[in-house]
Amino acid sequence: MSQLAREWFAKSDADFRSMNWEMQATIVNCDAVVFHAHRCVEKLMKGILTSAGIDFERTHDLNVLAELLTSRGRGFGYDPADLATIQPGAVLLRYPGYNATAEDARRAIAACERLHAALLPLAS
Repeated sequence: MSQLAREWFAKSDADFRSMNWEMQATIVNCDAVVFHAHRCVEKLMKGILTSAGIDFERTHDLNVLAELLTSRGRGFGYDPADLATIQPGAVLLRYPGYNATAEDARRAIAACERLHAALLPLAS
């Protein structure tokens, strides 16, 4: 495995921990939970693509990355609704007008955990 792939996986792990750590806070920043859920899955996908020698353009769109994985024979069983649940963490939460709720945060963690479990076997 390349050093670059290892770095993607390490960053994904850090976001997974940050997501869970934030959920334990006295006052939960729900935006941060969804943000880290998205980053965790995005970086895990990019690590798998890198490890497989599959080039990808700069994107935060999880559907694009999932399609690239699938079309290049690195498919994984996932529910597209899980990608949709955490996709707002890519850009939407950075701007006024959209705020994640506690329910959004709980759903993002659950979706991230399912996607993480589906993707992890491809990371070896």
